Amino acid sequence: MGGENAQAGGEWDWLEDSALRLMCALIFARDVTQDQVFEAFGLDPAAARMEDRASGPGRRQVRVGRLGGWTFAIDEEMESLDLALHAKNVGKRLSAGTEVVVIDWTPKPTERFEYWADGTLVTRFEPYRACDRDGRDPDRFLREMRQVGMVTEADDAAEAPEDDLIAALNLATAALGIRLPGRVAMGRLATVTMEAGR
Repeated sequence: MGGENAQAGGEWDWLEDSALRLMCALIFARDVTQDQVFEAFGLDPAAARMEDRASGPGRRQVRVGRLGGWTFAIDEEMESLDLALHAKNVGKRLSAGTEVVVIDWTPKPTERFEYWADGTLVTRFEPYRACDRDGRDPDRFLREMRQVGMVTEADDAAEAPEDDLIAALNLATAALGIRLPGRVAMGRLATVTMEAGR
């Protein structure tokens, strides 16, 4: 099992040296269009331009691409969190008729893993407290959670993962085949830059 974990971890190692490591939400939706992803954020798909990642404060962007059967959004400014607080949850909206994974993190540090299917929250937890799960089927990925080294029971004496965020991303790969190479994430993607005060 250790060899599997090391290999899976290598797929996400690029994030460690990335500007995204501080704060971001990665949203993966199966078999939806890029336009549908922008619309779930309340953004006009017609405003999207192929752009490299912009750096610097005040560049509130949602960047969208597709890899395999999954369309992904990179939400560096946590626009999706703000929308969820206003009852416009991007994961829930996108998951109608399909499935969505949302993995987000902040500088506090906090990390969160959510899996939605057909508008319903199936499982949600913070990777450092993977024993505390909620949703319609909180144990949906229990086998894969253990495979990537998460502590899934409160009385489990197993050692927690070295990096909770990487463990959450490894879970997405192990359970659903989700991958996002650094060259894709940091390259040119369909991008909508939001106006100040949105």
